[in-house]
Amino acid sequence: MSKLILGSASFGSDYGIKQDGQPSERELEKIASTAWNGGIRVIHTSWQYNLPKICEAIFSEFDKIEKCNPDAQYFKWGWRLGLSVYDPEEIQEFDGEVDMLQIPVNVLDGRFTKHKFHPTWTVIARSVFLQGLLLMEELPTWVSTEARWMIRTFIHACRAQRLMAYEAALGYVIGLDEIDKVIVGVNSSKQLEQLLTVEPLKWEYNFSITDGKVLDPRRWPSEDDRCPIHGVYGVCLECVKGWTKA
Repeated sequence: MSKLILGSASFGSDYGIKQDGQPSERELEKIASTAWNGGIRVIHTSWQYNLPKICEAIFSEFDKIEKCNPDAQYFKWGWRLGLSVYDPEEIQEFDGEVDMLQIPVNVLDGRFTKHKFHPTWTVIARSVFLQGLLLMEELPTWVSTEARWMIRTFIHACRAQRLMAYEAALGYVIGLDEIDKVIVGVNSSKQLEQLLTVEPLKWEYNFSITDGKVLDPRRWPSEDDRCPIHGVYGVCLECVKGWTKA
Protein backbone atom coordinates (compact mmCIF):
# COMPACT_ATOMS: atom_id res chain seq x y z
CA MET A 1 0.00 0.00 0.00
CA SER A 2 1.39 3.38 -0.98
CA LYS A 3 1.98 6.15 1.53
CA LEU A 4 0.55 8.57 -1.03
CA ILE A 5 -2.98 9.99 -1.19
CA LEU A 6 -4.19 11.31 -4.53
CA GLY A 7 -5.09 15.02 -4.40
CA SER A 8 -7.92 16.12 -6.69
CA ALA A 9 -7.84 19.94 -6.49
CA SER A 10 -6.51 20.21 -10.07
CA PHE A 11 -9.30 18.00 -11.44
CA GLY A 12 -11.84 20.82 -11.23
CA SER A 13 -9.76 23.95 -11.80
CA ASP A 14 -6.32 25.32 -12.69
CA TYR A 15 -5.02 24.63 -9.21
CA GLY A 16 -1.56 25.68 -8.10
CA ILE A 17 0.78 28.46 -9.05
CA LYS A 18 2.01 26.76 -12.24
CA GLN A 19 -1.48 26.67 -13.76
CA ASP A 20 -0.90 23.42 -15.70
CA GLY A 21 -4.57 23.10 -16.64
CA GLN A 22 -7.26 20.53 -15.90
CA PRO A 23 -6.86 16.92 -17.04
CA SER A 24 -9.30 15.59 -19.62
CA GLU A 25 -11.75 12.77 -18.88
CA ARG A 26 -9.43 10.34 -20.62
CA GLU A 27 -6.47 11.58 -18.55
CA LEU A 28 -8.50 11.26 -15.35
CA GLU A 29 -9.12 7.61 -16.21
CA LYS A 30 -5.39 7.09 -16.76
CA ILE A 31 -4.59 8.83 -13.47
CA ALA A 32 -7.04 6.56 -11.62
CA SER A 33 -5.54 3.46 -13.22
CA THR A 34 -1.97 4.56 -12.49
CA ALA A 35 -2.86 5.37 -8.88
CA TRP A 36 -4.58 2.05 -8.26
CA ASN A 37 -1.81 0.02 -9.88
CA GLY A 38 0.71 1.98 -7.83
CA GLY A 39 -0.96 1.05 -4.54
CA ILE A 40 -2.87 4.30 -3.93
CA ARG A 41 -6.32 3.60 -2.48
CA VAL A 42 -7.34 7.02 -1.16
CA ILE A 43 -8.35 10.26 -2.90
CA HIS A 44 -8.62 13.66 -1.21
CA THR A 45 -11.69 15.62 -2.31
CA SER A 46 -13.67 18.68 -1.28
CA TRP A 47 -16.98 20.36 -2.02
CA GLN A 48 -14.87 23.42 -2.88
CA TYR A 49 -13.01 21.75 -5.76
CA ASN A 50 -15.91 21.82 -8.25
CA LEU A 51 -14.97 18.37 -9.53
CA PRO A 52 -16.54 17.05 -12.75
CA LYS A 53 -19.36 14.60 -12.06
CA ILE A 54 -17.47 11.93 -14.00
CA CYS A 55 -14.95 11.81 -11.13
CA GLU A 56 -17.49 9.99 -8.97
CA ALA A 57 -17.53 7.08 -11.42
CA ILE A 58 -13.83 7.12 -12.28
CA PHE A 59 -12.69 7.08 -8.64
CA SER A 60 -15.58 5.08 -7.20
CA GLU A 61 -13.29 2.31 -5.91
CA PHE A 62 -11.13 4.70 -3.88
CA ASP A 63 -11.63 5.61 -0.23
CA LYS A 64 -12.35 9.31 0.12
CA ILE A 65 -11.01 11.95 2.44
CA GLU A 66 -13.51 14.79 2.25
CA LYS A 67 -13.56 18.27 3.70
CA CYS A 68 -16.62 18.88 5.82
CA ASN A 69 -19.09 21.42 4.51
CA PRO A 70 -19.45 24.20 5.61
CA ASP A 71 -16.47 24.05 7.99
CA ALA A 72 -13.50 23.26 5.76
CA GLN A 73 -11.19 23.04 8.78
CA TYR A 74 -12.50 19.53 9.40
CA PHE A 75 -12.43 16.50 7.13
CA LYS A 76 -13.66 12.92 7.23
CA TRP A 77 -12.12 9.63 6.19
CA GLY A 78 -14.83 7.02 6.64
CA TRP A 79 -15.96 7.23 10.26
CA ARG A 80 -12.88 9.15 11.40
CA LEU A 81 -12.77 12.91 11.92
CA GLY A 82 -9.71 14.99 11.10
CA LEU A 83 -8.50 18.55 11.55
CA SER A 84 -6.75 20.57 8.86
CA VAL A 85 -4.46 23.35 10.14
CA TYR A 86 -2.02 25.93 8.82
CA ASP A 87 -0.13 26.81 12.00
CA PRO A 88 1.14 24.63 14.90
CA GLU A 89 -0.70 26.87 17.38
CA GLU A 90 -4.03 25.71 15.97
CA ILE A 91 -3.40 22.16 17.19
CA GLN A 92 -3.30 22.87 20.93
CA GLU A 93 -7.01 23.36 21.57
CA PHE A 94 -7.93 20.19 19.65
CA ASP A 95 -5.32 17.86 21.13
CA GLY A 96 -6.82 14.37 21.35
CA GLU A 97 -10.29 15.38 20.14
CA VAL A 98 -9.80 14.22 16.56
CA ASP A 99 -8.46 11.06 14.90
CA MET A 100 -6.39 12.65 12.15
CA LEU A 101 -4.35 15.78 11.51
CA GLN A 102 -3.60 17.36 8.16
CA ILE A 103 -0.64 19.77 8.04
CA PRO A 104 1.51 21.61 5.47
CA VAL A 105 5.00 20.10 5.26
CA ASN A 106 7.72 20.77 2.69
CA VAL A 107 11.44 21.51 2.51
CA LEU A 108 10.81 25.20 3.24
CA ASP A 109 8.22 24.65 5.96
CA GLY A 110 9.59 22.92 9.03
CA ARG A 111 7.21 24.43 11.57
CA PHE A 112 5.54 21.10 12.37
CA THR A 113 8.52 18.73 12.23
CA LYS A 114 9.44 19.27 15.89
CA HIS A 115 5.87 19.09 17.15
CA LYS A 116 4.85 16.11 19.28
CA PHE A 117 1.58 14.82 17.86
CA HIS A 118 -1.06 12.90 19.78
CA PRO A 119 -0.03 9.20 19.64
CA THR A 120 -3.39 8.05 18.23
CA TRP A 121 -3.46 10.52 15.34
CA THR A 122 -2.92 9.68 11.68
CA VAL A 123 -0.75 12.58 10.44
CA ILE A 124 -1.28 13.57 6.81
CA ALA A 125 1.07 15.97 5.01
CA ARG A 126 -0.07 18.33 2.27
CA SER A 127 1.57 21.13 0.26
CA VAL A 128 4.73 19.06 -0.29
CA PHE A 129 5.53 21.09 -3.44
CA LEU A 130 4.08 24.32 -1.99
CA GLN A 131 1.46 24.34 -4.76
CA GLY A 132 4.21 23.96 -7.36
CA LEU A 133 6.40 26.85 -6.19
CA LEU A 134 9.30 24.49 -5.36
CA LEU A 135 9.26 23.13 -8.91
CA MET A 136 9.27 26.44 -10.80
CA GLU A 137 12.30 27.43 -12.87
CA GLU A 138 11.39 31.12 -12.71
CA LEU A 139 9.90 32.37 -9.46
CA PRO A 140 7.18 35.03 -9.25
CA THR A 141 8.37 38.53 -8.42
CA TRP A 142 6.50 38.56 -5.08
CA VAL A 143 8.62 35.74 -3.62
CA SER A 144 10.76 37.20 -0.84
CA THR A 145 14.54 37.33 -0.91
CA GLU A 146 14.76 34.76 1.91
CA ALA A 147 12.53 32.25 0.10
CA ARG A 148 14.11 32.93 -3.30
CA TRP A 149 17.59 32.29 -1.92
CA MET A 150 16.55 29.10 -0.12
CA ILE A 151 14.69 27.68 -3.13
CA ARG A 152 17.77 28.27 -5.27
CA THR A 153 19.92 26.61 -2.60
CA PHE A 154 17.53 23.66 -2.58
CA ILE A 155 17.74 23.35 -6.38
CA HIS A 156 21.55 23.41 -6.26
CA ALA A 157 21.52 20.71 -3.57
CA CYS A 158 19.25 18.58 -5.75
CA ARG A 159 21.64 18.88 -8.68
CA ALA A 160 24.58 17.99 -6.45
CA GLN A 161 22.73 14.85 -5.33
CA ARG A 162 21.60 14.13 -8.92
CA LEU A 163 17.97 14.40 -7.92
CA MET A 164 15.06 16.09 -9.62
CA ALA A 165 13.37 18.74 -7.49
CA TYR A 166 10.17 16.69 -7.21
CA GLU A 167 12.17 13.65 -6.04
CA ALA A 168 13.88 15.61 -3.28
CA ALA A 169 10.77 17.53 -2.22
CA LEU A 170 8.55 14.45 -1.96
CA GLY A 171 11.31 12.13 -0.77
CA TYR A 172 12.01 14.44 2.17
CA VAL A 173 8.38 14.40 3.35
CA ILE A 174 7.72 10.69 2.94
CA GLY A 175 11.00 10.08 4.76
CA LEU A 176 9.77 11.84 7.91
CA ASP A 177 8.91 9.26 10.58
CA GLU A 178 6.06 11.35 12.01
CA ILE A 179 4.22 11.50 8.67
CA ASP A 180 1.79 8.63 7.95
CA LYS A 181 0.32 9.77 4.61
CA VAL A 182 1.17 12.37 1.97
CA ILE A 183 -1.28 14.12 -0.37
CA VAL A 184 0.07 14.71 -3.88
CA GLY A 185 -1.74 16.55 -6.65
CA VAL A 186 -1.11 15.78 -10.31
CA ASN A 187 -2.36 16.91 -13.71
CA SER A 188 -1.38 13.80 -15.64
CA SER A 189 -0.74 10.10 -15.25
CA LYS A 190 2.88 10.70 -16.29
CA GLN A 191 3.40 13.00 -13.31
CA LEU A 192 1.90 10.40 -10.99
CA GLU A 193 4.11 7.66 -12.44
CA GLN A 194 7.14 9.78 -11.54
CA LEU A 195 5.93 10.40 -7.99
CA LEU A 196 5.25 6.73 -7.39
CA THR A 197 8.94 5.95 -7.96
CA VAL A 198 10.18 8.43 -5.33
CA GLU A 199 12.04 6.87 -2.40
CA PRO A 200 12.18 8.21 1.19
CA LEU A 201 15.03 10.66 1.64
CA LYS A 202 16.92 11.73 4.75
CA TRP A 203 18.20 15.30 4.21
CA GLU A 204 21.36 16.56 5.87
CA TYR A 205 20.34 20.08 4.86
CA ASN A 206 17.99 22.63 6.40
CA PHE A 207 16.05 24.73 3.90
CA SER A 208 13.47 26.09 6.36
CA ILE A 209 12.37 29.71 6.07
CA THR A 210 10.37 31.97 8.39
CA ASP A 211 8.44 34.07 5.85
CA GLY A 212 4.78 33.26 6.52
CA LYS A 213 3.70 35.17 3.40
CA VAL A 214 5.43 32.51 1.31
CA LEU A 215 4.68 29.46 3.47
CA ASP A 216 0.92 30.14 3.56
CA PRO A 217 -0.65 30.14 0.05
CA ARG A 218 -3.70 31.92 1.48
CA ARG A 219 -1.48 35.00 1.78
CA TRP A 220 -0.13 34.88 -1.76
CA PRO A 221 -1.08 37.82 -4.01
CA SER A 222 -3.65 37.15 -6.71
CA GLU A 223 -3.54 38.18 -10.35
CA ASP A 224 -5.68 41.17 -9.34
CA ASP A 225 -2.68 42.42 -7.34
CA ARG A 226 -0.38 42.28 -10.35
CA CYS A 227 0.51 45.29 -12.50
CA PRO A 228 -0.83 44.56 -16.02
CA ILE A 229 1.97 46.63 -17.59
CA HIS A 230 5.12 45.61 -15.71
CA GLY A 231 4.01 42.28 -14.19
CA VAL A 232 5.05 43.05 -10.61
CA TYR A 233 2.85 42.37 -7.60
CA GLY A 234 1.78 45.03 -5.13
CA VAL A 235 2.80 48.65 -5.63
CA CYS A 236 4.49 49.06 -9.02
CA LEU A 237 7.33 51.56 -8.64
CA GLU A 238 7.56 52.06 -12.41
CA CYS A 239 3.93 53.13 -12.56
CA VAL A 240 4.42 55.36 -9.50
CA LYS A 241 7.33 57.08 -11.28
CA GLY A 242 5.12 57.65 -14.29
CA TRP A 243 2.35 59.12 -12.18
CA THR A 244 4.71 61.52 -10.37
CA LYS A 245 6.20 62.72 -13.65
CA ALA A 246 2.73 63.29 -15.04
